[in-house]
Amino acid sequence: MSSSKYKLSSNLTILPGVGPKLKEIFGNINIQNIRDLAFYFPRYYKDYRNTKNISDLSVNEEVTLKGKIVSSNLLRARTRIYEVILDDEKPSSILRSKKESSLRKAIEFIKSKKNIGFVSAGNTGAVTVLSTIILGTLNNIRRPAFCSMIPTSKGFCIMLDLGANKESNENQLLQFSIMGHAFAKIKNISHPKVAILNIGTEKGKGKEYLQEAFNL
Repeated sequence: MSSSKYKLSSNLTILPGVGPKLKEIFGNINIQNIRDLAFYFPRYYKDYRNTKNISDLSVNEEVTLKGKIVSSNLLRARTRIYEVILDDEKPSSILRSKKESSLRKAIEFIKSKKNIGFVSAGNTGAVTVLSTIILGTLNNIRRPAFCSMIPTSKGFCIMLDLGANKESNENQLLQFSIMGHAFAKIKNISHPKVAILNIGTEKGKGKEYLQEAFNL
């Protein structure tokens, strides 16, 4: 690239093959001139022979991430991610730190959006605690719950909680039933039936909190 012909502040249309349509696409991801283009697509090379798994990284270690951008629709600004949440990290530690992690930033991003969800294959505890703190819960719901649609002879049932909480009391089970009932309505079940999974139907069966939840 000749310095006499191109300047960093030059409009992208000065480049061969960049017309109005391509300029608009670049503009959607905040690339307005040659300087922005060089920032996003630098012309230098890294040695990728010494690679590591994310789980092998140590605190404060500087790394280069290699991947593929599958969509540019959400690239509206230059967001730099410097922190990684590992699978074995405790949620309490993540909540105090890791404020620049991609997981946290993604949850913060969807807070201001409508009709959008968040999917992660990462640290389950991190997703749960960050979603609860950042996104909040329904009124009178204290804890989140994981649910799944379980096949039955009549179609399916919705079962929860399936792993978000180690232990739950009778009041929390009642809250789970409220969430399950609401989700069933979304799945077009007009009159959902609420039940408790227990070791038997006889009176006195199961732990005390299950019996108390049944009475609620």
